[in-house]
Order: sequence, then C-alpha cells, then structure tokens
Amino acid sequence: MRRLEKKKQMTKCKTEGSLAIEGDDVGEGQSAFAKIAAEVMASRTPADGESDGTPACCVARCPDQWVGAVRFEAGRFHCGPMGAASPDGFAWRRATDELSPEGPRRLLMILESPHIDEFGGDHQPIGPAAGATGRNIRALLYDVNVRGLQELGLSPNGEELDLVLINAIQRQTSLGHPPRRFRDSVFRRAWGCPSIGRADFQGRIAALWRADAKDIVMNCCTGAEASKTSLKRLVYDALRDLSDRNAALPPVVIACAHPCSWQRNKRNREARVIGHPARLASLGGGLHV
Repeated sequence: MRRLEKKKQMTKCKTEGSLAIEGDDVGEGQSAFAKIAAEVMASRTPADGESDGTPACCVARCPDQWVGAVRFEAGRFHCGPMGAASPDGFAWRRATDELSPEGPRRLLMILESPHIDEFGGDHQPIGPAAGATGRNIRALLYDVNVRGLQELGLSPNGEELDLVLINAIQRQTSLGHPPRRFRDSVFRRAWGCPSIGRADFQGRIAALWRADAKDIVMNCCTGAEASKTSLKRLVYDALRDLSDRNAALPPVVIACAHPCSWQRNKRNREARVIGHPARLASLGGGLHV
C-alpha cells in the first residue's frame, strides 16, 4: 500500500515541469537527462492502463554512498550489523568522500540506476538500494558464492571491507515506471552522454577504485553478461577500458546478478571473477571473460 501511494505521488508531474529540483546539480547533466527522458517518452505510445506521467525526481541525481562494512569469509561476503543509524537498515548512508584514502579494502557494488524507492516523497534522493534491492543485499549477500578470487590470490579472506553502492547512471532511467517500459532505452541513450553516462561513471569509479588497496569491483548491473548490448555488458566494457588505461588496477571484476533477483532464484546468487585473459596470466589465473 505504501509503495502504491508513493508511486501515485511521484507520477503526478511531467518532465517539462520538473527541471528545477532543490539540491540537485541544476545544469548540464540535469538538462541532458530531462531531454533524453522527454524524447524516449515521446517515442512510445502508452499501452492501455499506463500513465504518461513522469515523476519529478526522474531528473534528480542519486549519489553513490558508503553504507557500512562487509566481511569476507569462505568465499562469501557477510554484511555486518546493520540498522544502527539508517532508517532503511544499512549501518549508515554517507557520502563517498568520507571514505578514508588509507581505509580498508572496498567492495564497490555497481547497480544500474535508481528506481522509485531511491527517492523520497519530496522527490529528493535517499541513496542507492533504498528498497527491496537493499533488503536483499543485507539479507542474502552472505549466500552469494564468489568463485575465482582465491585462485587469483585476490581473496580478502577474514578482512572487513567498506561497502560502497554505486549506480552506473545516477538518474532514474526507469522514469518511475515499471523498468521494462523505459529503463533500458533511457539507459542506453544516457550512457552516451558524457555528463551522465559512461564517462561520468568512469570518473566516479576511478576516484574510488584503489589499485594499491586491491579494492574489489562487483558488477551487479541488470542484464545478461553474455549479451553485448545488455546494460551489464556496457558497464563491464567501461570497467575494462578503465583497467586497460591503468595497468595498476586489478584486471578482474566480480560478475553477479542484480540483487533484486537474488531472492527469486538461488542460481542468481552465484558470482564469479571475470577478467582480461592477457593480464590474468600475470596473476596465475585461467579465468575467462
């Protein structure tokens, strides 16, 4: 019931009337995304029963956040005690610039983009994984079996890592509607825009991914890894390009299904290391992309 009321509240505005959002970066990124959203919406005729309204928050930016710590043991990550400070169950929600450069290793978990629960009723961003995705991360991360880290000598066994949640695109590519309707089309269009897409994502990741600390990147963006046009593959290719340009970065990332699917199917809680065959040899690994 709460989710239904929230969606009604958020879908009463059109994009054209929602460009000025207090606290957001009113400028190139916001305007570019609003234009993409309007164009994608205009190109599609609503089906019976569908609203053509767009939530005002669709052009707002949802920042990446440091939300607590996880511990890695026996090939699995375990969330630490949560709920002490953040009302949605994470230990806290802090800006990534509060992370210490000399702090513990980081688990950089990449999602695709914020949806309805990531914004409050006032259309202001809460943060990544504020709804079912976050609940699944806290409840089921321990059951995600990660294959390959130990074989490559990259296993953080027994270590506590800072958990950082990152959206590949920080804007609401679903436009507040069911993801199957607009999300993929908007995401692909936005991915080519430097101020909100691939280049912006690479800049944010580069600022967080430390080579010396051997931080771990976990690509949980939605989509099939094998499909060259999937959103997950777009993100992986951007990560690979970043690693190619910085030889100090580990040539591997963890591939896993989006957390929203972890509860539906146990097979979606299988994760594996993927990487560049040419550079994996230096680590003694035989894993494949």
